[in-house]
Amino acid sequence: MQTSAIDSLEPRAIDAELDPDRAMLEAFLRLYWLRPTTALSHAIEALTLRDVEFSGPMLELGCGDGYASFLRAGGRFAADFDAYMQPERLPPVRRDGDPLDWSRVPVPRRVHEPQFRIAIGVDCSAALAAKARVLGLYDQVIALDQEPPSFDTGRFAAIYCNLLRWSLDFPETLRQAARWLRPDGQLVVQVPSETFREYSVLEQLRETASASGWQALLRLDRGRNQLSHYCRSFDEWAELFAACGLAVHNCRRYLSKPVIQAWDIGLTPVLPYLVEMTAKLGSTDRSDIKRKWVAGLVNLLAPLCRLDWPSDREAPPGMYRFVLKSG
Repeated sequence: MQTSAIDSLEPRAIDAELDPDRAMLEAFLRLYWLRPTTALSHAIEALTLRDVEFSGPMLELGCGDGYASFLRAGGRFAADFDAYMQPERLPPVRRDGDPLDWSRVPVPRRVHEPQFRIAIGVDCSAALAAKARVLGLYDQVIALDQEPPSFDTGRFAAIYCNLLRWSLDFPETLRQAARWLRPDGQLVVQVPSETFREYSVLEQLRETASASGWQALLRLDRGRNQLSHYCRSFDEWAELFAACGLAVHNCRRYLSKPVIQAWDIGLTPVLPYLVEMTAKLGSTDRSDIKRKWVAGLVNLLAPLCRLDWPSDREAPPGMYRFVLKSG
């Protein structure tokens, strides 16, 4: 029987058995193929969570569309699905626009179900929350409009948040999360270290750009560089956690300097145009191009998909993964 271009992109179990890191990167590249540095950072982020044992009930703060958590949980989408499937509208090219916040809610076909479920996902975007609801990963997804969630004290055994830096008042978010945790529960957060700003290409450009030039950079950056405003050292983060009733149980650094410099801009500035261009392709051409694109990118980016670099001693990585417990 002849194999179609779409079938040839289906996830292959043998990949995960032989090289789980490469298989994780490939899964994210299939999802975010037009934004490869985003796929790379998500894959590395997933590697930092492999030694964390999550138990339920679990809360995810800032779940977004849930796609990344679905892949981290072992789920896999059909090869003909990705984050850029035929949107009904394209976002404006502006620094606060989210290129994945489409109005249409696709229902992706799943070829592997996630290995665990998450009790509740919370996000401030109604459009992204609507996408998360159809995944079969969350028991409940709550969309908030700038209003903080309210849960019973001691409700959750685990809370996960990789978007704490986007919270309008993240110390209050931490205090509330500490209250929602069971006495033996854990809060896992991923936050920028003190070196992130130093490695950021956009931060370096900002220091030399004129006022008009910096406005252009902001439009290219689409707001992602807000990350740099929350950079802290280990001691500074630990002090903040302690003030919120939380203690560091363990920590590891990730996103080495070369990865941050590649991730900082990537294809993000031209993403809306790439999406518009691929939306005009027929399904066969689109699938064939995606197959070649992913195959080439996984070979290119696989050497970068790692937690440790020889340069890390001289240039400590730019992100922390903290496991926190009630202090």
